[in-house]
Amino acid sequence: MHGDWFRIWWLIFPLIGFGFAFWSIWLSHQRQKAAIDLLRTYASQGKDPPPELVKALHSGEDWKGPYREWQNAVLFGALAAAFGVMAWLHAGTRQGSGLIIAAVVMAALFVNSLVAALLRRKHDAP
Repeated sequence: MHGDWFRIWWLIFPLIGFGFAFWSIWLSHQRQKAAIDLLRTYASQGKDPPPELVKALHSGEDWKGPYREWQNAVLFGALAAAFGVMAWLHAGTRQGSGLIIAAVVMAALFVNSLVAALLRRKHDAP
């Protein structure tokens, strides 16, 4: 049993990620539910809801913030560099090939986030 833990210790990281994703989805659901309840209150009183409330319901990206793509680009760029350095330090070993794969995946995510950030900047420009 003790030896099995050392083979699967890394599984804790995806499980923590799943937990954070679930928590984020749950909070988003609660926020949407509260906004809909507020809309029902306005409708029952015969009043028009504020435009900010309607906009928040239609746009699911209000919680992400304006620089989310840039944050992802910096994060994935740093991870790609770190995995690249680790792969270079472990070149020729069994761990080196896995680190190269991780570096390539992080670099692809970096490029994707960078392109998304640049396109969003171009799209949001007046």
